[in-house]
Amino acid sequence: MSATSAKGSYKAGDPIEVTITFNGRVKVTGVPLLRLQVGEIGRDAVYLGGDGTTTLTFAYTVKPGDTSTRLDYAGVDALKLNGGSITVKNYSSNAKLTLPVPGEVGSLSHSKEIIIDTTAPRALNISAQNVIVGGGSAILTAVDGPLSDESWEDILQVIKANTEAGLYWIKGINAADLNLLPEADGVTAVLSNSNSARAEITADFLIPAAKVVDRAGNKAVEDITVDSYFPRMITGVSSLHDDRYYYKEGEEISITVNFDRDVEVEGTPTLKLELGTGNSLAYYTEGSGSTQLIFTYTVQPRDTSEDLDYLGTDALQLNEGTIKVRETQINANLTLPAPGKTGSLSQNNIIIDTTAPTEILISSQDIIPANGNVTLTAVGGPLSDDSWVNILKCIKSRPILDGWVSGIEVKNDLTISIADDGMTATLNNENKKNAAIINADFIIPAAKVVDRAGNVASEDTVIDAKK
Repeated sequence: MSATSAKGSYKAGDPIEVTITFNGRVKVTGVPLLRLQVGEIGRDAVYLGGDGTTTLTFAYTVKPGDTSTRLDYAGVDALKLNGGSITVKNYSSNAKLTLPVPGEVGSLSHSKEIIIDTTAPRALNISAQNVIVGGGSAILTAVDGPLSDESWEDILQVIKANTEAGLYWIKGINAADLNLLPEADGVTAVLSNSNSARAEITADFLIPAAKVVDRAGNKAVEDITVDSYFPRMITGVSSLHDDRYYYKEGEEISITVNFDRDVEVEGTPTLKLELGTGNSLAYYTEGSGSTQLIFTYTVQPRDTSEDLDYLGTDALQLNEGTIKVRETQINANLTLPAPGKTGSLSQNNIIIDTTAPTEILISSQDIIPANGNVTLTAVGGPLSDDSWVNILKCIKSRPILDGWVSGIEVKNDLTISIADDGMTATLNNENKKNAAIINADFIIPAAKVVDRAGNVASEDTVIDAKK
């Protein structure tokens, strides 16, 4: 197995001719087929010629969407007669059609490297968006490459045409100081600065589509913008608490600002938080030299937030300090994800609650029907699950003769069901025959009434349970 087509990359519409060589002359009738494996797709190469010789040729035209890093046929039985015949010797004996194992000696992929690529390049990325240090380099990466060497050279010329000291996309050096060396795979290329001065990148690179061509000949469908000026450095803001979590007065909240590269900090930058009482500042505490900067905020009296977030995309302030990219010592971009959007602090569901519970209401004050219930509602809640359980225990603890509830076996018949939001709970009478008669107010000790943030009621709570 081999191919008359040259090794290399082929795009949609390109013809490829594959050959099968026998150890003697063969005669062909009809139109045999050779099943090719094109990525996950099977394609048929059609018999083209070779009758009476030792080599038969099959033709295949690349279709849109085809892809293969190294073309081969589908298997040892990929050669099909398709109603025709292939005979040998005196042309009366059938030829043996078993092919070499794909990938092994004698197979198509072993004999010749044929790459199928029908996807056009769609982006170019750069590893250093603000500066190329003196004597340093940046990496250009082609998305859906590899690009041809000619394409990389064209891209370099476009960049050079927009590079002079103090002008265009790059300032601080001359165009002659730039060189571009593609890697062997064609996916990346090294853009180097031979000048001892820094090359300041002051604008995006705009590369015409006709200059961005891969090795198969696919051209970019539109001009490509190389995002090379003030990249989005902050990838997200998070907290050590992944799940919904409540904080009360005096507790510390650790907030992590995540960068896409190591940064160094001097001074004490701040993060302005959005709270019900106004704007409060979280202060930088640690993380210099890494991609994660930690800010700490101590909850103040009267703070409140149902879903804590910072004030805006500019909420991270230097506060007379600095945050620089460690590698280049360029000021980091401090733009935060928009509040409420993916990557923002609000995605961590932090709740601040500094208000203690003040009251518990009951939906029916004199009776709980047989096999029925009443609803308890916490004012200033939500209460913790433990608190609701303790309230039930308190209600059930009154002696039978002097009880708040009569008519049922209180210890066995009363249960509680807590709503997910913690604001309400259902007090159930499991007795199927007798109603529970409420004889007096329920007096709940303050220590038993605790919300999810840990705020404890300031005084005993009276559940007004008697008309």
